[in-house]
Amino acid sequence: METFSTDPKEIPIIKYHDGSKFQFESNNYTNNRQVSEESISVEKSLSQFQNKEVEFDRVLFQQRLDHFKNERKENLKQKAHSTQINEKKNTVPQKETSIQQYKRLNLEISQFISDLQSVINEPNVIDSEISTQELLKMTQGLQSKLNETKLPFLVGDENETKNEQEKEKEDLQKKFQKEKEILNNLGETSTKEINTTQEKKKSSSKKINYELNVSALSEDIKDNEKQKKENNDEILKLDLQISKLEKITGINEIQGNISFLDCKTHIKFIKEKLKKLTNEEMESLIQKIEFVSSQLKVLEDQLKTISISKISNQNISKIYQMMENWEIIIPTLPSLLNRLKLLEIAQNEKKSIIGRIEQLSNSQEIIQKTLLQQSPIVQEINDQLLSNFKYIRDNIEQLEQQFKSFKK
Repeated sequence: METFSTDPKEIPIIKYHDGSKFQFESNNYTNNRQVSEESISVEKSLSQFQNKEVEFDRVLFQQRLDHFKNERKENLKQKAHSTQINEKKNTVPQKETSIQQYKRLNLEISQFISDLQSVINEPNVIDSEISTQELLKMTQGLQSKLNETKLPFLVGDENETKNEQEKEKEDLQKKFQKEKEILNNLGETSTKEINTTQEKKKSSSKKINYELNVSALSEDIKDNEKQKKENNDEILKLDLQISKLEKITGINEIQGNISFLDCKTHIKFIKEKLKKLTNEEMESLIQKIEFVSSQLKVLEDQLKTISISKISNQNISKIYQMMENWEIIIPTLPSLLNRLKLLEIAQNEKKSIIGRIEQLSNSQEIIQKTLLQQSPIVQEINDQLLSNFKYIRDNIEQLEQQFKSFKK
C-alpha cells in the first residue's frame, strides 16, 4: 500500500463560483483516496479476468462454428458426389415429387436445428454478433409452417398418382369403345351416334381437372377388367358356334383354330364369318324347313285315310312312291334344326353383350358428373399449393441470407 503525506500544501482546495474556498481535512482525504485506488485496482483486475474469459469463450465458439461449417461442407460434398453418381447411373433424370420435396426440406431443417442446439447448449459458448437463439426460433417457425403445408403436399402427390390411374382408365375405356363400335355394326345400334357421344364426352373430360378417391378408381378398373374378361369369353363361345355353322353349311375358308393375339383381331375374324352367313342363305334354310314340315303334315293326313282295303293298299303304294322323293330330304332335317338353334343362341348372346356395354356407358356418365362436381375442390388445392410454395421460397431466401451473414 502507498503512504500519503498529511502536508496541508498537498491537500486539494475546491473553489466555488462565488470565490469561496473549501479544503479537505487530511485524514478524510487520505482514507478516501486509498479506498478509491483499491476499488479501481479491483475493477481493473475484474475487467482483465472477464476479458480473458470472453476471449476464451469466443475462441471456443469460433472453433465450434468452424467445425460445424467444415462438417456441413463435407456433407454437401458427399451429397453432391452421390447425386453425380446417381445421375450417371440414371441417364434419364427423374423429377422430384412434392412429397419428396417436403421430406427433403424437413430433414435439412431438422438437421440444422439439431446442430444449432448442440452449439447453444455448450456451457462455455456465448452469443456472437448474430444471435443464434433468434436464428433457432426462425428455423423452428419455418419447420412448423412446413408441417402445416404437409397436407397439400400429400394431396399433390395423390393427384399425380390419380392422374396416372386416370390415364390407364381412359386407355381401357378407349379399348372398350372400339369393341363396342365393332359389335354395334353386327347389332341394332348405329356406330355414328355412339362416336358422336363419345367425342363429346372426351372433349368435356379433357377440359376438367378432376379428383377421385383411389379406392373408387381401383374398383371401377377391376369391374372393367372383369367385364372385359366376360366379353372375351362370350366372343370365344360365339366363335365356336360360328365354326360349327361353317362346318354344317360348308363354309371352311377361315380356320377356327387361329391363335388370336388381341381381342380386336378376334372380333374382325368373327365379323368376316358372320358376313359369309348371308340373309339369303338363312332364308333358304328356313324355306327348306317349312317345306319339310308341310310335307310331313300332308303325310300325316294321308296316313289317317289308309285302310286294309285294296283302295288303301293302292293309296299306300302311292305314298311309297312319294317317299322316294322324301328320302333325299329327311337326312338334312337334324342338321338344319341344329343350325337354327346355334343361330338363336348367337343372337341372344349378342343382345346380352350390347346390354352390358350400355351399362358401362351409363356408369361412365355417372363418373363424369362426379368429376364435374369435384373440379372446384382441385382448383382450391392448387391455389393453396402455389401460396405455400411462395411462402416456403421466401423463408428459404431469408435463411440463405442469414447463413451468408453468419459465415461472414
